[in-house]
Amino acid sequence: VQYSPDGKWLVTNSDRIRIWNATTWAHVADISVPGSSVSGVPVCFSPDSRFLAVSDSSARINLCDPASGRMLIVLTDPNEHIVTDMVFNPDGSQLAVLSSGARGGVHIWDLAAIRDELRKRQLDWPSGDTIPVMFENSIAQKENIAGLNSTIMGLRIVPDQQFIEIDASRCYDLLSKSAEKFDLVQARAAIAKMIKLQPRNPLTCNNFAWLLATGPQPLRDSAIAVEFARRAISDESSSAADHALYINTLGVALYRNNNIEEAIEILEQSLAIQPPASQPFDLYFLAMCSSRSGEQEKAREYFDRAESLVEQHESQMSKTWQTELALFADEAKSLLL
Repeated sequence: VQYSPDGKWLVTNSDRIRIWNATTWAHVADISVPGSSVSGVPVCFSPDSRFLAVSDSSARINLCDPASGRMLIVLTDPNEHIVTDMVFNPDGSQLAVLSSGARGGVHIWDLAAIRDELRKRQLDWPSGDTIPVMFENSIAQKENIAGLNSTIMGLRIVPDQQFIEIDASRCYDLLSKSAEKFDLVQARAAIAKMIKLQPRNPLTCNNFAWLLATGPQPLRDSAIAVEFARRAISDESSSAADHALYINTLGVALYRNNNIEEAIEILEQSLAIQPPASQPFDLYFLAMCSSRSGEQEKAREYFDRAESLVEQHESQMSKTWQTELALFADEAKSLLL
């Protein structure tokens, strides 16, 4: 929970970001960002309370208007690592960001310098009160901003791969929303674009693989899921927690692709390094693998362990986790004799 410096806004931060008018207590807006969970994501207000910075699991910082919840501009972490904390300087001209990972550290976004660079290229926002989304279509904007200083912008704009990663991240967001709405036409188009883009960001690859392995049945593609899961797991700069997540995704994708023997090996590796609350994601699929291998007793053992852990830790789990685990439990139960 966080008040804006002027006391006008209150932000609650759990499985979603909610903005409240602290005078009337009216609900202003919800902000949905990838990676929201019961533990929340880093947020902070600018000193003048005009901007709310919200990070997400795609290594991005969204600057939003607290009066409406509208996203104004997106900043992408230069090292593509997850943001763990951030704060504006006293005059709001800079944003300091702490990121995780082997190359993590503190990065300073010089917002004043960004605006100066944009002005030189007729890309400045029209007034000091509103910042439009300058890089919404990063590939289309490339010709106009290719000359920008990549260090000042903090976007690593010069290398073509950075445009691919930004576009892939947005493409995945569209795919995720389309899948939730069961808009299969738009979702399939987004899947085709993701495959064409071939992103390298491990989190983007992992999330894409997970959706293809566990999302709506008409959108599943186990072979592509395995390909992208292997790409995620090959990144050596990922944190231990992220790497554990990627191992689980690979195990699930292998199971979906009928690579049962390798799936068991990978899921056992994942199980050994996951915290107890995350272990059901391995155990339910190990139960399914064992059942399909004819080891019903072992399958039942895995299943019972998963059920026990879910019961112990359900109150700490996000709604997304609870929904996914309930589906996996039903699927595993259907295979038990």
